[in-house]
Amino acid sequence: MVERRNLILNPLPHSSGPMVWHANGLASAQIQTDSIRLESDGSESNAFAWTQMTVPAGDWVFAAYLEGSSTGGLISYDQRVLCVTTAETAWRLNGSIAYKQLGARYACAFHLDADGYINLRLYSHSAAGCAVRYRDLLLCSLDDWHALRAMTPPVDYFDGGRVTNRDAVFEQLTPIS
Repeated sequence: MVERRNLILNPLPHSSGPMVWHANGLASAQIQTDSIRLESDGSESNAFAWTQMTVPAGDWVFAAYLEGSSTGGLISYDQRVLCVTTAETAWRLNGSIAYKQLGARYACAFHLDADGYINLRLYSHSAAGCAVRYRDLLLCSLDDWHALRAMTPPVDYFDGGRVTNRDAVFEQLTPIS
């Protein structure tokens, strides 16, 4: 059996401990039992929650399941759902994926030439009062992602207690160069 690793230490969002999620001031982040709920203050479209961690050099995939009560879908900065920024010289966009629909898993790839800090972002809806939730957070190698998706049925998430295989999975597996 080949070991697959989710680098997010505890894939359930937390407000304390090793994987703390912060709101950037334009959104409120509420940690729920199995998800993180984001609601924008409506002042602008760049509202998100973020966490930072160190990752070894290589090709990686950041993925999360997006659901919400917003009738207008997700209207955010550049229509982003997820993105990864890196601190190689200054914070720069290294991977992202655009919104398609609620009730789907999103995955974006990114590449690091050397070990370094990354900033994982989950975007909120830009309209005041519209909320979205992210659950089943995954950070794994690109090779592990391909292996999970090649399983029958294809797997899109795992943790110590469960595995999911949803129909709607949107991927952007070409890192931004």
